[in-house]
Amino acid sequence: MSYETRIERARELAGRYSFAREILTFYQQVAAFQQKVYEYLAAFPLDHNLNIELVLPWFPQFLASVRLTGPQALSQSADELARQNPSQWSILLTSYWSGSSLSPHDTFFARAFLQPYAEQLASTSPRQGSRLCPVCGRKPVAGVLREKDLGAKRSLVCSLCATEWHFDRLACPSCGETSAEAISVYTSDPFDNVRVNTCQTCKTYIKTVDLTKNALAVPMVDEIASIPLDLWAQEQGYKKLEMNLLGF
Repeated sequence: MSYETRIERARELAGRYSFAREILTFYQQVAAFQQKVYEYLAAFPLDHNLNIELVLPWFPQFLASVRLTGPQALSQSADELARQNPSQWSILLTSYWSGSSLSPHDTFFARAFLQPYAEQLASTSPRQGSRLCPVCGRKPVAGVLREKDLGAKRSLVCSLCATEWHFDRLACPSCGETSAEAISVYTSDPFDNVRVNTCQTCKTYIKTVDLTKNALAVPMVDEIASIPLDLWAQEQGYKKLEMNLLGF
């Protein structure tokens, strides 16, 4: 889905769900910045080795945007990062790119900032399915159901580069469990196009956006908007397979 499509969907859902309005409004600002970087990077050849010199000059602008539009905690973190020097920014971004574990706030800044780079890289990469992204090796952030023949096929969406790849509809994307007794699907109003897929074996869950019920849904955005489903799943003792861009 294009950045324009994501922004428009976030705007629509922000008007529909008051409980998600703040985070969806913030997401629009993040996506608008990401779109600029994505379009800028289109002019350069990229590979899996992060070209930090190419993107680092954009980082102060990203921090300024989060300072102005982000939730208080993220705004304060952006202010702290802005006072650091570029070499420290470089360490943060390259650490995330290499798969190092970071604090939740540092993860947000690195992931949101580098997502356009990863998406440009993914646009020219081959794709084959597994439980991890076939392009960048990250976990999926959501599932997608699309019409196929007389039923629906399932794909997973990467949490970083937004690559979508086919995955067995009846299998757990965390542990691979396929037993019908262990795999469950839950839905709830007003999110009739978002399903919670749970696995009793590894006690994880992932949300799947059903495009057969609403073809205008945007998986990455509808996943963010359906916060009550996360709260319900976590109350039942399940852990989310991968947090979304905003850390929910």
